[in-house]
Amino acid sequence: AAAAAAAAPPTEAGAAADAVALRLSGHGGSSCATPPSSTPASLPSASDALGSLDARVVACVRKEEGPRWWWAYQVRVETAGLRFLLVRRYSQFRRLHARLRALPTPAERLPHLTSRKPHRTQSEAFAETRRAALDEYLQGLVGDAGLRTSLSLQAFLELGALVGRNTVLSPAPSPSMRARSSNT
Repeated sequence: AAAAAAAAPPTEAGAAADAVALRLSGHGGSSCATPPSSTPASLPSASDALGSLDARVVACVRKEEGPRWWWAYQVRVETAGLRFLLVRRYSQFRRLHARLRALPTPAERLPHLTSRKPHRTQSEAFAETRRAALDEYLQGLVGDAGLRTSLSLQAFLELGALVGRNTVLSPAPSPSMRARSSNT
């Protein structure tokens, strides 16, 4: 993937920069983005972006669609002078965790992800407790240099254009799919 990115024509690199500018301007994608306090003249290098990465779960927001409702969590990402907000559901954190568990990373390096609770227990106090636990989980991920370079975490935090990778990840493989692929 890195070789393909290096061999990409300049127009793709420009498109990646435009995608970041679009995300930071608050347009495009499913994320809620806010412009950074000061936009650098050019995008930071991948090592600068990952080296200065900070991500926090800063708020929980009740989302509604007809009679259905759920909690969403605002993730503030700061890196190399850029700052933006993403909106993530708990299920997205679970998918990220499943992808990270599938890596050849020792299990003890992965922080604990808070367990899933039935919908009926999801009061505002519950959502705030979960927000704090998700923040601790995310801090554990970005604080580990090995996990910080994971494509799964970078995709979750929408860092692809900043680190030179515009990868869309497929859902995490199920245990049965992993077993089938290891048998071939």
